[in-house]
Amino acid sequence: MEAAAAVRAFTQDVITPQQQVVVEAEAAARELAARLEQNAEHLREVAELTELRERLPELEKAAEIAKAAYTTARQDTDLMVKQGTDRWSRHALRRMQACDPEVNTVSISSKNSSPSPSTESRSTPGSSPGTG
Repeated sequence: MEAAAAVRAFTQDVITPQQQVVVEAEAAARELAARLEQNAEHLREVAELTELRERLPELEKAAEIAKAAYTTARQDTDLMVKQGTDRWSRHALRRMQACDPEVNTVSISSKNSSPSPSTESRSTPGSSPGTG
């Protein structure tokens, strides 16, 4: 029985404390592994931010070029609409004056392109009496 007591004492005095040390070390290792993974993720994010920071001037320049191209295209489109509206106004005025010489002006909306004749003596932008 003495052998059993000695084994129990050895287990209680030596093995159990060592098992506790191992369990604590494993828990610490798991915590460190989790922190390591978090830090690795942060490093990936920092690397991505660094790359984006380096590309920022290039991206800003590309955005500036795109904005200028859009502005130019928008101005060209506005000019083409105005020129088309002006041509349509002159054409409509000639046609309406051919039917009714009392028509002095024609107002064309760039929104709906429908002519609105007027026998008033004032001119509207884009059309003038007697153009043609």
